[in-house]
Amino acid sequence: MPVIPISNGVIEEISRERGNTLVTVMYGTGFGNQRNEQRIRLVVGPRTIIVNSNGTPVPPSALAVGMRINATVSSAMTRSIPPQATAYLIRFVSRAP
Repeated sequence: MPVIPISNGVIEEISRERGNTLVTVMYGTGFGNQRNEQRIRLVVGPRTIIVNSNGTPVPPSALAVGMRINATVSSAMTRSIPPQATAYLIRFVSRAP
């Protein structure tokens, strides 16, 4: 299954629904004058791997609004706004301020 990498995204919202954690992330795409801000809602389920900046596994409850993350997500997305996709891996870049 093709994946999409997200670099240096910022968690804007976290909610819990039907046993999953939904994490809305804002991230940039493109370079220079072509840079665009995108939003995506990540579905964090039991198979999602979440690690801190040292690579140590942590639970979904460790995610916080304002935190910077890198993520690998499924390229299969809903057409909702923001689009929703399954998160395979989330790695903390920095803690919430």
